[in-house]
Amino acid sequence: MKTKNERLKQWAIDQIEKNYKNDVSLLIGYDFADQYDFDPNANPDTDFKDGFDYFIPETDRAYGLSRTFIINGIGYDLYPRGWNRIEEGVALEDYNLFLIPCAEILYARSQADVDRFEDARRRFHENLANKEYRFGKALQKLAFVMNTYQTMMFSESLAEVRMTAGFIADYAATSVALANGRYFKRTQYTQLEEMQDFDSVPAGFATYYENILTAESIDELKKLSHLIILATRKFMEANRPQAVDCPKTTDYQYIADWYQELCWTWRRIYQNVSNSDRTRTFMRANMLQHELNVLQEEQSLTGMDFNLMGHYNPNDLSVLKARAEALEKQLLALLAANNVTLDSYDSIDDFLAANQ
Repeated sequence: MKTKNERLKQWAIDQIEKNYKNDVSLLIGYDFADQYDFDPNANPDTDFKDGFDYFIPETDRAYGLSRTFIINGIGYDLYPRGWNRIEEGVALEDYNLFLIPCAEILYARSQADVDRFEDARRRFHENLANKEYRFGKALQKLAFVMNTYQTMMFSESLAEVRMTAGFIADYAATSVALANGRYFKRTQYTQLEEMQDFDSVPAGFATYYENILTAESIDELKKLSHLIILATRKFMEANRPQAVDCPKTTDYQYIADWYQELCWTWRRIYQNVSNSDRTRTFMRANMLQHELNVLQEEQSLTGMDFNLMGHYNPNDLSVLKARAEALEKQLLALLAANNVTLDSYDSIDDFLAANQ
């Protein structure tokens, strides 16, 4: 005797063959064993296998196949997922990544459609196996989590904060999964169980995740969200893949040009400190810190300490001035050691005389 989902699968196939034969590329199925949660009398090994999930439309007419309905309290959704959504999955950008690797083709309009999907599945696995590529996608998800956290910090609604904390835990977990070259086969429902098989996870992640489920106050939820993000960030930093490209070379002439453009910023910071102008000192030093960070990354100056804002003291601006002076001398010494001469003049007359 056929199971309920087998009968539904046949119904969907019949609908396509009778009404949408030239409009639907593929009908895709997935293991629906998680529906066992709703029917304790069912056999999860037989009653909820091989059901339909989504179809790939070829024409606009295909969207007429879409249906949502309820049978014995269980909701069903036969929905469209276009080829563009498939490509998002291939690029590891879709939320439900399992929909490609775990998919079963239940109906195909042609062998060409099958080949196209199998090619997408092959490219999905290639991207997932590419450490640098998948790590970049993991960082994108973590960036989304951090932006979400920033918005949550301004909320005073327990319902909104709790919901957002749930999303933060969920997407932080997907970020960790991608860093491990994995995906969740049941989306968010069994994340902690599946993460037990990962090669590595952030320290304390499971504890923070579980505590979010039991937190009762806004402050507690915000604190736990911060902790789970911090743990994930540290994990990403510790597990960032080593670049396989040739090491970057340092362009000392570029550094000289950069300094010639930014040197006035140092002069203004010194003047602002002398005038006890906290606002201008802070904002100009902050801008200079950003420029120093970019320079260090772009020019591979990894052995140099460019920490400026860590020396900002609102009650004693001279501390920051001293640090800025030390950094300026450090850069000038670096250029001198590499035989780079600044294009510098004492006066406008000297400049004009040398640049006729």
